Amino acid sequence: MPTIKTIKPAGGGDYTTLQDWWDSYASLEANAGQWAECYVGECGPLDMTTHTGTPDSGDYYMVYGAADNWHDGSSGGAIMTSGATTAIKAAPSYTRVYNMHLILDNSGGVCVQFNNTGSGWQIHGCLIVNSTAPAGQEFSTGIAWVANTNITSSLKNNVIKGFYTDINAGGVGTGIVNIWQQTCEVGPNGNVGISFAGFQTYNAINNIVVGASNANFQDDGNGTLGTFDNNISEDATAGALGGSDNQDTVDPTSIFTDYAGEDYTLSNTSVARNAGFTIPSVSTDILGVARPQSTAYDIGAFEGLPVDEVVNTSGGTTGNQSMGRITVYVNRSTQLSYDGASAKQSTIASITNKYIDNFDDTNYYQGDSG
Repeated sequence: MPTIKTIKPAGGGDYTTLQDWWDSYASLEANAGQWAECYVGECGPLDMTTHTGTPDSGDYYMVYGAADNWHDGSSGGAIMTSGATTAIKAAPSYTRVYNMHLILDNSGGVCVQFNNTGSGWQIHGCLIVNSTAPAGQEFSTGIAWVANTNITSSLKNNVIKGFYTDINAGGVGTGIVNIWQQTCEVGPNGNVGISFAGFQTYNAINNIVVGASNANFQDDGNGTLGTFDNNISEDATAGALGGSDNQDTVDPTSIFTDYAGEDYTLSNTSVARNAGFTIPSVSTDILGVARPQSTAYDIGAFEGLPVDEVVNTSGGTTGNQSMGRITVYVNRSTQLSYDGASAKQSTIASITNKYIDNFDDTNYYQGDSG
């Protein structure tokens, strides 16, 4: 069983910062199976260089956002800000980071850096951003494997944005086994979205990569294409690398709720909806919403909520609107509406979507639907 310590920046936990947890707990660095449960607020960066333990797939270090303390896909949650270094430095093999908000706030740095040798890392459900973009964006990296010779890593349900290169293994040597990128959504960046450099085998499924000026997906020619399916790129690279059911030259505005406003939830008519490959090991999205919500998995870190058809059972009018049958589109950032006007509660008496339950005393829907 792991040893779990709480990291509560506001106090009341075992520690207030992750580095205090790492430095103060005497046996931590020599013994894997140590977990840090993080709560809302600034938990600080974590330098794991001093570890001497021998983690494996059943006994590993883990840093994770506590239940009800996750980010919302764009802000908040349990935060790790890099300061002058990295948010996570020299993470040893099998380290797991789940549902954290990681921020790079120095120019040209690396937000998440894996150890020089090892494998088995997992980054799931994380929001990874460069707060210095665009001014300090040049040569910055979201996730990096540096001079590594044996990689087997899993990246699932992450939003990574604002870096010169969002995911990079450009410094790796030979002998690399695998890097899986499943439902990993990469937002606007400077140069390259996902760089497959030096890999023996790479796999990418259900990814959205947009905004890179050079290449959304980049292969240096030294790797071997494994599974590369159901990916979307703004440029032509998703279609150029082979695989199946990929979409390229896609306008980001046809994918997201508000691309310019950095809301990367899927719009109601998104080309990513029901276009993904079924991955049994990815049963929820970045916010914990079950996959799939409709006929198939959605592509990207967010699973779109259902689009409901609502029937006015009276067949007459509600207020001054003639209602017969309407379609109501529901997602995490769109209010319920009919032709631009709020719909009356009596009109949606037959609605089944569980996310709509908030009405004010005039029977008009108010607020966010998720």
